[in-house]
Amino acid sequence: MRRIDALLTRPKMTRAEEDYLDLLSGLVERWETSRTEIPRTDGIQTLRFLMDEHGLRQRDLVPVFGSEAVTSEVLAGRRRLQAKHIQSLALRFAVSPEAFFPLPETSAARRQGLARRRTEADAPVVEPQRRRTTTAARTTIHKAAKPVGKA
Repeated sequence: MRRIDALLTRPKMTRAEEDYLDLLSGLVERWETSRTEIPRTDGIQTLRFLMDEHGLRQRDLVPVFGSEAVTSEVLAGRRRLQAKHIQSLALRFAVSPEAFFPLPETSAARRQGLARRRTEADAPVVEPQRRRTTTAARTTIHKAAKPVGKA
């Protein structure tokens, strides 16, 4: 990282230094992607984190939500964030509106879920075994089913 910082602070880089910077940046990005997991959060968790980082209290967000009651309901999870709230929060905290939506499922998680469903669907169906009746039982059943003759 120090080398990347040093290269970025140079007023002018040679072509070789630019190539080296591209290579280092790519390697660092791949390493971070493979080792860093961004936790899945919803908009309320993101909002609570931002409030904490900025030292804000619930009443500081009343201008965003319109009333203390709505602010309280949103923070308690009883009311969802609306588009107008997300837009105002994004402007207030200078973040992308995407920060207030849940992260999309990763393709690996989707594949794992599909694999799990496939395994359940492809599992062999085990039908209950029929009880075998003895010869004596069949005879009794057969005699009971004979029509009664005319009297």
